Amino acid sequence: MLEAMEREACAERARYAGIFARLADVVFASIVRGWVECGCGDATGWIKALREAAEMGSSRSVIADRFLKVTGTTPTRYLAKLRVAAQWISRDRVPIEMAAQRPGYGSHAAFSRALKRVIGHPPRAARVRD
Repeated sequence: MLEAMEREACAERARYAGIFARLADVVFASIVRGWVECGCGDATGWIKALREAAEMGSSRSVIADRFLKVTGTTPTRYLAKLRVAAQWISRDRVPIEMAAQRPGYGSHAAFSRALKRVIGHPPRAARVRD
């Protein structure tokens, strides 16, 4: 899914933004489902809100609304910011601490964990891969 999102973003074909947004929804839903199925540990903040919404059988729109209320951004924009931050780290060699500020993380550790969930590896590995 992430590769398809990257292709859509780079190609900028007709209606690419809409397709990108739908793919981001699928990625986001997959992340939430995996996290909830793993028990979420002692989740707090937006993870706790999403876990509660998912456990209640809420619709995607209700979950997205709760996410927006807790984080101040939509799930799609959140994921897009993480992807941009990952690109900054790997392609532009931006320091990880600076890239963490893009999606609003104040903690390098929290950013690293979130990015690993989204792209499958920590930020430092992104720099090594490229």
